[in-house]
Amino acid sequence: MIDVEKVVQSGVGSLYTAKLDGDVIVIQTPFRLPDGTYVGLYFDLEQRQLSDEGELFGWMHLQGIPVELAEYEYGLLDAVCRSHCVKFEDGAFSVHIGDLSELGDAVTRLAQAITRVADLVSLSRRKTVPTDAGT
Repeated sequence: MIDVEKVVQSGVGSLYTAKLDGDVIVIQTPFRLPDGTYVGLYFDLEQRQLSDEGELFGWMHLQGIPVELAEYEYGLLDAVCRSHCVKFEDGAFSVHIGDLSELGDAVTRLAQAITRVADLVSLSRRKTVPTDAGT
């Protein structure tokens, strides 16, 4: 049996927590979305796939941010994914992990990518309210 907490903490440190849920390790990261929500990740032990399981797009929906991104936003998303070696497919961000020794690096890269995309989309959708400078 794998000691999930030990594997995660040896790879990424004590700021992260993990628990085993069936064949999936649920990882709580210290990374936060613009509203302060922590980024959670899921590592499928059988498929060796680390993913957010589409939670960023779920968060966007709850924030009232349309999940249909503009073309330039997809360009930003693609640039972030390429710079962090992260895959984006069907609304989910993921990284394939060949060996458990890669878990720490993959968790950090994936959480950073998710945070950056959330910031970019959130900022690009922020509406500014004009102030009346004449009063």
